[in-house]
Order: sequence, then structure tokens, then C-alpha cells
Amino acid sequence: MTGVNISCQTFSWQMSLETYRGRIGHIASIAKKAGFAFLEPEIVLLGELSSAELIRREIEPQGIRIPSLVIAEEWAASEESAGERERTDQALDLAEALGATQVVVVQKSDGRHDLAERQRGLMTCFDAIAMRAADRGIGVSFHPNSLDTSLFIDGADYDVLEQILPERVGFAPDLGHVARGGMDVVETVTRFRERIVHLHVKDMFANGEWAPTGEGVVDIVGVFRQLSETGFAGWAAFEDESALAETDPDEATLRAGRWVREHLAEYLADA
Repeated sequence: MTGVNISCQTFSWQMSLETYRGRIGHIASIAKKAGFAFLEPEIVLLGELSSAELIRREIEPQGIRIPSLVIAEEWAASEESAGERERTDQALDLAEALGATQVVVVQKSDGRHDLAERQRGLMTCFDAIAMRAADRGIGVSFHPNSLDTSLFIDGADYDVLEQILPERVGFAPDLGHVARGGMDVVETVTRFRERIVHLHVKDMFANGEWAPTGEGVVDIVGVFRQLSETGFAGWAAFEDESALAETDPDEATLRAGRWVREHLAEYLADA
């Protein structure tokens, strides 16, 4: 068995973006208290912290490191817009400067019209990004979500994804979105295991609402057992989007950290 590397995702604070934008030092301090040694920020949350030097100044006092970043764009065509390419290259440069090895790409889709064409166009964008990232020694992985407007939601969409995901692009499933899309998380991780290079861990109640970590129906333990048994070498980023996280992201993260220590310790890598 191999220990799984874990990090703390910053989306819990991003749900209160105007309050927490740029407060990466505070977020790092909470992550540390929760037992996380690694942090996965989303570019939008960094605010004016546009350089690795500024970010390190905030996180290094807490002993926190950043192995991955997340960038979200519309990517509505089969070729990046000039603005999308500029922002994405800035994210790649920042990841390289921070010593991160993975940039996770998330699409902000406006609907499911022209679905097949837009699914393929999105993959063309991601393939181009992955080519540029490879020159920097960075991997790129795709994170689908389950919003009604998303291009990859359910089992049928994942069937398509399995066929068209470019070789250069890794898969970064989110357990919560997988479950909300009506799929079994352990079966899905097993099916895509060879393509999975990154993972987001989110819990969900049976009614489809996001749950505090460990309080829902998502088989997080089963997934970590499978990852450990198959020598997963990527990262699993814990991300709480529950009602608690909306109002008190600090407390939601501290609770998640306690649950992780109590239920997943045997499957985790040493920090």
C-alpha cells in the first residue's frame, strides 16, 4: 500500500470571496491547525498576490507548501481567447515559480447546447494548455463538475470523456460531483484509475446537497483504500462546500481535518 498525498483546497473560503480574497496567510494558518501541510489555492482567491514571492511570504511561516493550483475559465470555443491564454499562462508561470507540479483546469460553462461539439472543443483547448505546461515541467488535469450547465455531468458524459480526454491531459475527478452525477465514486475511480492524476474530495448528502466532510453518503474511505492499494502518486485535495463552509469555512476545515485523521490515517502519506 502507498500513502496518499493530501492537501486543503481553498474553495471553502472562495464561497465568501469578498471576505477572503488575498487572505492566503489566514487560510494557511487554518489549514495547518486542521493538520494539512499542503494547500491548493484557486487563482481567483489569490487576489493581488500575483507572485510566488508574495505567496511564500504568507504561507511559509505556517510551514505550508503548494503542490497544485486551480484556474477556471469559460473556454467556450475550441481555441483559447487571447485573455484566457494570457491568464492561463500566468497561472502556469506562477505554478512553476512555486514549485507546483499540477494545474487543475475547470470550465465555467454557460450551458449544454451543441454538447458534443463543445465537449470536443474543450478538450482541444486543454490539450494546447497541457503542451505549454509540459515545457514548464507541469501537468494539467481536468476537473468536471455537476452544475446544470456543465459539459460533463453524468455517466453518459463520462463515457464520452473516456474517449476524448487527450493523452497529455490528466483526469481530476471530484468525488462530490461524481456522486451528484449519479455515479458510484469507487467504481468511477477504479474505471479511470490510469488517467487520474489528481482528485478533489467533497461529501454529499443523499438529497444532493453538499455535506460536511465525512457526514454524507460519499464513500471517501473506499476511494482512499483503492488509491492506496493501487499506488496513487498524485494529490487528493479536500474541499468542503457544505452550508457550514459557506458561513464558517474555518470551522468546516478544522472539522474536516479531524475526520481525516480519525478515518483515513492508515491510507495517508507522511507530510
